[in-house]
Amino acid sequence: MIVGSEITEEVLASYPENKDKPITKLMLAKAATEQMGMPDGKDNQFTEAIKHVNGMKEEYGNGASTLLVIANQTGETLNHLADRSWSGDINKYPYDPVIKNGQISVVLHTKTAMFRGSVGSIIYRSDPSQDEFVLGFWTPYIGTNKSYINAGKLDEWNKKSWSDIYDKLDDSGMITMQQVLSYQVSSTTGGYTSPVCIFTMRRIKE
Repeated sequence: MIVGSEITEEVLASYPENKDKPITKLMLAKAATEQMGMPDGKDNQFTEAIKHVNGMKEEYGNGASTLLVIANQTGETLNHLADRSWSGDINKYPYDPVIKNGQISVVLHTKTAMFRGSVGSIIYRSDPSQDEFVLGFWTPYIGTNKSYINAGKLDEWNKKSWSDIYDKLDDSGMITMQQVLSYQVSSTTGGYTSPVCIFTMRRIKE
């Protein structure tokens, strides 16, 4: 499920302060960041997204799950490339195939059997830059929750083995934050049986 409207070149070009200025990816990314607000803020796009994914969880009921919140602040479109579930699966709503700049995608990933958790990974590719982002979440039946995020050039993640990605997720903690290529990427998950896990991909330079 997509939350929020796309920030486009046309939208920014309509602002008086941008008259006769070339619209850059960084400008688009900054506008997306401003539109969304902060994940821990009030009455913003993140709180609306969390409200929607909590609604999915209430519809699903009890059981270990991961409430995924995926924010695109890259100044580009993100296309779903691949995904893998090691434990559990997406519930009723599939991964969004496209997340536009300024939009947040929410997905519920749940356990599929007793004494199982919710552990998986997703790969997105940006358009037109063709950069890749790998997102990982780890909500085990027993143990510590984890999250992982990273970025790379074309096919850097798509051609990695899922076992390599699993190992990186296994070695991570509840929070991952790093600067890679032109981006600052971050992931954070809660410490509960069904945590909200927030992934943010933000462009910080052209």
